Amino acid sequence: STSPRFGTLGITYLPAGLLMIYFGLDRSTRQSRNWSRVVLICLGLYAIITLGLGTRYLPLLAIFSFIYLYNGIVRRINMFILATCLLSFMIVTPFVGSLRNANSSTNPSFGIAAGLSDVVSAYRPYIAFLDLQPTIQPLGLVPYSQALIHIVPLLHNGTDNGFIRSTVYITQQVSPISAELNIGIGGSAVGESYDAFGIGGVVGTFTALGVLMAVGEICAFERRQIWAVLFIILTFSSILFYLRDDIFGLLRPIVWGLIIAVIVAKWANPEKKRIAKWDRQLTALSQEGRNSS
Repeated sequence: STSPRFGTLGITYLPAGLLMIYFGLDRSTRQSRNWSRVVLICLGLYAIITLGLGTRYLPLLAIFSFIYLYNGIVRRINMFILATCLLSFMIVTPFVGSLRNANSSTNPSFGIAAGLSDVVSAYRPYIAFLDLQPTIQPLGLVPYSQALIHIVPLLHNGTDNGFIRSTVYITQQVSPISAELNIGIGGSAVGESYDAFGIGGVVGTFTALGVLMAVGEICAFERRQIWAVLFIILTFSSILFYLRDDIFGLLRPIVWGLIIAVIVAKWANPEKKRIAKWDRQLTALSQEGRNSS
């Protein structure tokens, strides 16, 4: 097949596989602890290479996923370290963006101010949804109905029956030239849900996501349930990126992440042996974090 989707999917979920290995390794031997460091090195190389290729969201989401899981499973991360990481990304972001757009930019900008400008520009889709709603036909429930169809693999590629994703739609409305060049301005989860359901839809959408993440945290970080740890690893990046994406890109990862996590948990369930081993590994990892703090 000439479809690039499988390669793209592999690159996107490579960090999830590395995180599964890292948090699933047995820490009882020196060799396994060394392997955990190798996994971290691979995760760092992934971030460096994808940044070098001009991609910002993949390494950013991979690193945030690791920080989130490490903070919940191993030990709390110092707030100064977190702030330093965020500031570093604010500085690096415009350089990466300039690298990506080098062929189309004659005056690339750098520095913290440019990074802040990139952050502010993320609000463009949201503002566009609000400004355009009274003047154009709203998308309504169409993105949600198409996202449900999209759950089934290979059944829907996002362009069937003339349907276009809301991320593409809003780019066409705000920047037609960018749309013709296949350069997107991103999406807006807030704008999309507001367009479909109004303010109540925005509140309901993010309340549901908050409840989903809270249940996942309780089951993964407090009860040490294997399905919840796997579910968070598989879906956290998609949930985090949803702010700049649309329901079409969120629903399938959540559904299939839950299905895969439950299947693996059921597979690990016989006689509770694998579950007990997993619990010991997570407990040892948490103890290792406390000892190093």
